Amino acid sequence: MRHALVPFVVLASLLPAQGEVEDDYDADAACAALAERADRGELDVAVVLRVLGGRREQEARTVAAIVRHEWAELPNELIDGLDRDPTAARRFLEELARAPRPAAQSWVRSQSAPHPKRSYDHRLLALAARSEELTRDEAALLVESVAHESPDDGFWFASSYVPQKVADGLVGRVHAVLAGGEVPIESLDPLLSRLSARGTKSLLGLAMTLPPPLAHKILRHVHETRPELVQERVEAALDGRIPLDPQWLAFAAKQLDRPERVQRVVEVLRQGDGERARELAFEALLQAGVLDEEILEIAVDDESIERIRRVISRAAAAIPTRYVVAWLGSTPEVVQDMAQALARRRQLEPEVQRAMLALLADVEEAHAFTPLYLVTALVGGGDAEALRRVWPLVLGSNAWRDLIGRLGRRDEPFVYELLLGALDELRGGEAGAGASERHQQQLDALRLQLVARGDRRELDELIAHAPSRDAQFVRRCGHYAEQLSEDQAERLIAAAFAADEPELAAELLEWVAKGRPETAARHLWQHWQQPPDDAPFAEDLAEVVMRLLMATDRREDLLAQLRDAIAAGPLSDRMSSLPYEALNGMPEPLHETDVRLCADLLLRLPITDPEAERRMVRRWPDGTFGFPLVAAIANRLRTVDQQLARRVFAEVVEELRATDACAAISRQRLKVFWRALSRRPSLQKALGRVTARLWSCTAADDAVAEGAAIWLQAYDAECRDEFAAAERLYVQARNALLRLPSARAEARWLLGDRDPGGGRDPLAALAAAPYRMRLLAARAADDQRAAAEAARLIREFAGHDEATLATLKNEDSRR
Repeated sequence: MRHALVPFVVLASLLPAQGEVEDDYDADAACAALAERADRGELDVAVVLRVLGGRREQEARTVAAIVRHEWAELPNELIDGLDRDPTAARRFLEELARAPRPAAQSWVRSQSAPHPKRSYDHRLLALAARSEELTRDEAALLVESVAHESPDDGFWFASSYVPQKVADGLVGRVHAVLAGGEVPIESLDPLLSRLSARGTKSLLGLAMTLPPPLAHKILRHVHETRPELVQERVEAALDGRIPLDPQWLAFAAKQLDRPERVQRVVEVLRQGDGERARELAFEALLQAGVLDEEILEIAVDDESIERIRRVISRAAAAIPTRYVVAWLGSTPEVVQDMAQALARRRQLEPEVQRAMLALLADVEEAHAFTPLYLVTALVGGGDAEALRRVWPLVLGSNAWRDLIGRLGRRDEPFVYELLLGALDELRGGEAGAGASERHQQQLDALRLQLVARGDRRELDELIAHAPSRDAQFVRRCGHYAEQLSEDQAERLIAAAFAADEPELAAELLEWVAKGRPETAARHLWQHWQQPPDDAPFAEDLAEVVMRLLMATDRREDLLAQLRDAIAAGPLSDRMSSLPYEALNGMPEPLHETDVRLCADLLLRLPITDPEAERRMVRRWPDGTFGFPLVAAIANRLRTVDQQLARRVFAEVVEELRATDACAAISRQRLKVFWRALSRRPSLQKALGRVTARLWSCTAADDAVAEGAAIWLQAYDAECRDEFAAAERLYVQARNALLRLPSARAEARWLLGDRDPGGGRDPLAALAAAPYRMRLLAARAADDQRAAAEAARLIREFAGHDEATLATLKNEDSRR
């Protein structure tokens, strides 16, 4: 049915370009129809020109890609037609600007000439498509263009061909354009990035003649690309060797490293020319954190609330004591800011502590923001007397847990004495059955801080109360009390298996695993082998047990069970999480047995549980994402020894290929695996070429694009020196990956990003790959004529890809 509709789809794509696009128009189907027409040899020059000049961008991109990547010759009829249609010409130039074609060079040169129907961008694309350095006059077209139209692709591509010396010669023109005030500096970034250090210095000099906002943008641009040049001028200005223009102050903070430089900026703050200059001076001093009493007297007063709050929020540690005390008696907003900032202050001076305690004198409960901020700061930095005075507020606050934890991080001797005294006082003040839960929790929090300091006298009490505490508290207990006796470990394990919450049970078991690993391993293995029928949260607890066992000497026993379960299949619900725990527990570097388990999880699991595979295919039908275990396997393999992984996977693949069972492996699974390996391209290629051998064994699926699989098969054939097969497969991969705009995402994760300026263009490399195979085959057969013709075609299609062009070196040396 699809093929029967092809002529109608193509005809629809060739309708006149007037009017609205049809509501039922399917761009993907139309592009696919054009590709199929190319396969039948029916994509002639007339069709190409009509689509390139049409209103449908996706179809035009498809046709441009086919011509650029597949047509070895560019007929005169095509060139003549492009000359008559600027829209068609521009679309083809977009392809050639990324990857030039020698066969189009004569036409490309003609397209850079002025013409009433050619935009500046059109001409710049043509200059880029020549793949040659621009002359001074040609580069001047870049600057001229921004005065007439917004920069587009042509500006970006052409800028990369501007030599530094030529770019330096354009600084005056750039200055003139910017002085007009209508061209944003950001639009010139591609050109400005071509400047040498000398040219950038010239730009800096001219920038100071422009209005301040524009000058600042230029300085910001230079600072991002060549910060040393801006800092050199800033240092000269701060040292008095050049005038201290306000623009330099925006970048001066890091250079305020000596008193004379600071004083020079202070003078600008005191009597600078204009409010903006004084504001920039203040900002520089604030960033540098050099605010003393003299500077604050100049910078702030009782009316400059906004500036005071900026000082507090960004330079709390540098504020002189007198100002801290004064601002603690200011407006409510300033007081709150100051109270909050004191928690970040390295030292709380006695005067500051007295002011803070005075504010807290009438506070009964520290629940409001300002009192809580004050208490927090005193707990973190107050002296012994201040801590004793605010201790009732600590215990009465809703934030008492955080406050006691903050106190516990201090190492002064008096803190330990305070903790002991507070524990005794709490224990005697409210005891027995009448003690509130909050009271008991505070007792345990104090016990934990003492245990953390090495005082283990309260550890048994902590263990006794642990089952009634929350998981977060138990996690902290496990962190600070790692050494446990056998009896203590037994009590915690019993509590874990009887806990009412899975998260709490997990933390109790984690505690034992840290403090008494042998005891934990024995009980966990027994629980895994014979789980009680009435155990609460059995499934959640099983995951914890598996994870902890993976860190014990029972790991190999557990993995043996997993291998048996994979072979027997399908995995039971109880075992379903074990593959993830096995992956997470694998040591670094991966051993061969670990790599083999990864291969089994990827390739054998779907064979022994085909129904689960079908469910996942229904959920994730196109192979672009999903299959979480597959992604986890790929993630685990990212640091593996590549040769080891390829050998192990090849052995498993060859074993499975000899059976009919591999048909149960879905193509979606394989594609997700390849894509997940894209962060390590070399491993993606190594394991991709091996696992792609299963593609023909798996069931065909129209929902899954085949381009990646075909490319990996081609690469595999190339590695085996099967050049004829590789050439055929690379042609198929080229057609599948480069023709359709919708396939470019797959090409990107498989082949990598294009960086023609950096000598990497995987799309052009794929276009040239069939002829590269032809060249290798000709060399192997010592057929010099065939080798020369293949080399010519490689040059025609390789674009800027240096790796592909490198294959021609041997051929050139023979001539």
